[in-house]
Amino acid sequence: MKKVSKLNILGFKEIFAIAKSINKHGFTLLALLDSVKKTNEKEAYIEDEYEHLSYSELYRESVLMSYYLNEKYNIKSNSKVVIASSNSVQFVKSLFAVSGLGSAIFLLNPNQKRDYFTAFLKTQKVDLIIAERESLNNFSSLQIPLFCYDEIIDLSINHNKKNILKRKKGSIAVLSSGTKGIPKIENRKFSIKKILNPFFDIIQKLHLRKNKSTLISIPLYHGYGIAALLLSLFMTQKIRLFKGFDAKKTSEFLNQKEIDYWISVPLMIQKVYLKETALNIKTIISGGDVLQSNIVKIIHNKTPLTKLYNLYGTSETGVCTIATHEDLLKYPDTIGKNIKGVTVKIKKTDQNLATENKIGNLFIKCKWSADNKNNTDIATGDLALKNKEGYLFIKGRQDDMIIIGGENVYPIEVENVIYKNPKIQWVKAKKVIDENQKTKIHVDLVMNHKAVFNEIEFLNWMSNEVPNYMLPKFFSVLENIPATKLI
Repeated sequence: MKKVSKLNILGFKEIFAIAKSINKHGFTLLALLDSVKKTNEKEAYIEDEYEHLSYSELYRESVLMSYYLNEKYNIKSNSKVVIASSNSVQFVKSLFAVSGLGSAIFLLNPNQKRDYFTAFLKTQKVDLIIAERESLNNFSSLQIPLFCYDEIIDLSINHNKKNILKRKKGSIAVLSSGTKGIPKIENRKFSIKKILNPFFDIIQKLHLRKNKSTLISIPLYHGYGIAALLLSLFMTQKIRLFKGFDAKKTSEFLNQKEIDYWISVPLMIQKVYLKETALNIKTIISGGDVLQSNIVKIIHNKTPLTKLYNLYGTSETGVCTIATHEDLLKYPDTIGKNIKGVTVKIKKTDQNLATENKIGNLFIKCKWSADNKNNTDIATGDLALKNKEGYLFIKGRQDDMIIIGGENVYPIEVENVIYKNPKIQWVKAKKVIDENQKTKIHVDLVMNHKAVFNEIEFLNWMSNEVPNYMLPKFFSVLENIPATKLI
């Protein structure tokens, strides 16, 4: 608690409330909610398109759901529960309810295909699936109990009959896409000691403040989304959720409501800023994917008063580096520096450390990483370099590196060059094998409004920007920016 007391955001009452809640509920998410439930309902609440709850109401209804799930479905400590849902207040309630029971939670993307869920459920003996009605067809053929959000909860349950929420422990697992369509579990148990340093370092570097307003656009089934939700609750903020992402709806909301923090991913930011000349937003926190330097420059040019932060992490490690607003003004393509408790190494193929400004494989070590009992270096799969000032720069995925004529070509560098072209709205570079079995560069492009793609003109322009081996050989012009797994 000494580390907690050093933060200006917490006084003795807040520290006492946290300790009391942990004593009451153990190391569960419900303990966090219990510690902030007395916050003034006008200063802190959570809402979506259909529901608005103060923190005290959210806590009360989460507890009611806990008892209901225990009574009807026999969910308890060591039960395994799947939650497959889009962002909503109901999702948040079920998250706290299941965590309060000490169960193991598995968060699944509801937009995946049935085969994805089937592959996962073959590896786990699940006791309950919680889902929206639209997603129930993915699970209807399985012999597993289903709880739908519009199921009526019996509010007459006698909570005094047994204290099922006393001092529990739980775990939460975020599922990555894995390989060959088989989801990979990134399991993480709650440990206050392990997360204190990064938790407070994130709060301080992002300049988070109590009782501010936050729009969380990132899906809550993503590790970054869960972290955003818990941080916002801890800071007793006004939290707004939308079930799905819509660029027009998001920009209108940001301009009308004067939101303090927008927590998003790069593609969402790009789609919104391409439609707006300016946005009435104080702070943008980006994560979950590479933040292209062109997006950073667009924000700095269109809304110079907006503070921008870039978070980097993986499913295994969580957030491990932060680029502050000042960092991005200096280096628009940096992922910043590592947070407290994180060790960063860039290794060559022979596993020796790379020197300054040399590209290598990025390894992360931190005590809170998923299923890393030996606290070893974790390969992120990303290629990166570190400059003499200690700033880190992502150069692409190891698997995406293209070797042409003995030269290493990184798709992200090709993309950053193409973004300089005023006719280009969006670009994605990748390697392909041509009919002669030679490696070439293919780019997908989305043109700016009314711009027409001319291959000869484009290649003439690009040949002045890069050496010949970096020139794309194949092009696809798309009508719209493709969706990703996060939107």
